[in-house]
Amino acid sequence: MWIIGLFSITLVLNGIFIYYIHNRNYTYIIRWRMQAVLFQMKENLAEYDALPWLLNYWKTKGSGMELPGDPGKRGTLLQKLLLSEETESLKKITDTQAKGFSPEEQKAFAEASYLSILPQFDSFKISFGLGELNCVALQDNGEAIPLFQGKSKEERALLESYSTLRENWPFNAALHPAVAEMYETKKERAYFEEIQSTTDGKNYLFTYVPIVEKGDISCHIGAAYVMDDVQRIVLAGTRLSECINAALLLSCGLILLLFLYFKVLKPLSCVTEYVEEYTRKKNIMEIIPKLVSVQSGNELERLSDNFSDMIIETEKFALERQRAAVERERAAAELSFAANIQTGSIPDDFSLFSERNDVDLYASMTPAKTVGGDFYDFFFLDEDHLYMTIADVSGKGIPAAMFMMVSKYILKSLALEGKSPGRILEEANTTICANNKEQMFVTVWVGILELSSGKLTAANAGHERPAVCKDGGAFELLKDPHGLVLGRIEGMKYEEYEIAMDPGSVLFVFTDGVVEAANISDELFGKQRMLDALNRAKDLPPKSLLSEILGSVNAFVGRAEQFDDLTMLCLKYQK
Repeated sequence: MWIIGLFSITLVLNGIFIYYIHNRNYTYIIRWRMQAVLFQMKENLAEYDALPWLLNYWKTKGSGMELPGDPGKRGTLLQKLLLSEETESLKKITDTQAKGFSPEEQKAFAEASYLSILPQFDSFKISFGLGELNCVALQDNGEAIPLFQGKSKEERALLESYSTLRENWPFNAALHPAVAEMYETKKERAYFEEIQSTTDGKNYLFTYVPIVEKGDISCHIGAAYVMDDVQRIVLAGTRLSECINAALLLSCGLILLLFLYFKVLKPLSCVTEYVEEYTRKKNIMEIIPKLVSVQSGNELERLSDNFSDMIIETEKFALERQRAAVERERAAAELSFAANIQTGSIPDDFSLFSERNDVDLYASMTPAKTVGGDFYDFFFLDEDHLYMTIADVSGKGIPAAMFMMVSKYILKSLALEGKSPGRILEEANTTICANNKEQMFVTVWVGILELSSGKLTAANAGHERPAVCKDGGAFELLKDPHGLVLGRIEGMKYEEYEIAMDPGSVLFVFTDGVVEAANISDELFGKQRMLDALNRAKDLPPKSLLSEILGSVNAFVGRAEQFDDLTMLCLKYQK
């Protein structure tokens, strides 16, 4: 339907355009032809050397001339003689010669000249199909004197007269503005105007050319053409052109539709069908040959090839995603397995302290990933000595977890051999450095509490300083001596120090994940906030105290992602 509508609109617009062009061109031709006719008539009149005298005589004494066909009059012998044999000689008579003729000779000369010119008006009018052709002189009294008026033979026979010299016409400048403009400007050019006749109701194109003598217009030649005839001719030509154009448009449209069908619509339909079939069946081996078989010789063929390439790449991508999903599941399973192993290696049974009155201990670890590099450990070396350690391995993930487990078991084995904290760190550093190809390291704090006396012997290998709260006081960071982290340089010595744990004293050790926890503004939790939180919870048992610290850290961090492992251990001496 839209093609039919477009075709109809094209025909209508094409007809309007053709009519407009034909009408403009035909009107231009008519104007040019009428202008040529009038200038030719003007040139014919100018061939008479005595034209100024003749024009004046016809205007002033024309009513007294005797012309053939005038009722009750006959032509003179001179008229007949001049018309039959010496017409050309009339053109050679000059103005001066005409003035020197006797009245009878002047009359005969004017009559003969008139009769020689009049047939030219008749001939030009008939030959060019003009509605009117005349030569008119305007009087000061507002009347027009027609000097010549072209007529057909039928009109001459009907009127029984050759002359209109005695028919004065009223002239209305309002009805003929072009004539008024011509007599005002006095330029020797053609003047045009289109007027609808009040007599027959037809539209006429009037053309005027002035005859200027001594700077003034003595008379003008005018012609009229019936424009209704032009419109009929233009409409007939438009209909013919429209029929031809309709046939051409229809032929071109059919050819275009066939071209579009075989080169665009059919290939596009095939590509669409094959792609939809692929989305339903997902059978690449069946669809690819179909897509490759589409031959259109244009962009649709490239589109079909691109679809086949895209389907192949999509299948490859789907396989890659499937393999990646399998790998992720395997990695997740391995991480889960590693996390279980790590969790199982860190003591989480604190029930043995619930039965004791001399000491209470609790610890927690929150890894930044599924598995982490922090760890803590505690166990009784004997009835009077409690071993404690907290450490932070460089890095995160499985490598850090593996390094953490190795370090934890090295430290534990050395402690079980009865070595002091300083000695434990020295030998652990030697062992780790000997097998540390990845250049990893670990910060460690080790402490052994003598339960009977409250003496805590400790050593620090680059770890965070512990916080201690004496009974009745506040938590403060202990400025203990620091050694180098384990795993960097062999042969390092680590200084031991002692802390007197009075009854009611509390020890809090932690990894840097506590103080370096950051919020969304990259602001760190810091040691002062940690001390403030510790002092708010200093009277709570170790488990509750760690819960309060973890809550404070989480509240500060908010929506920010946990960047590092967060590990804490708290001991309260009560003896």
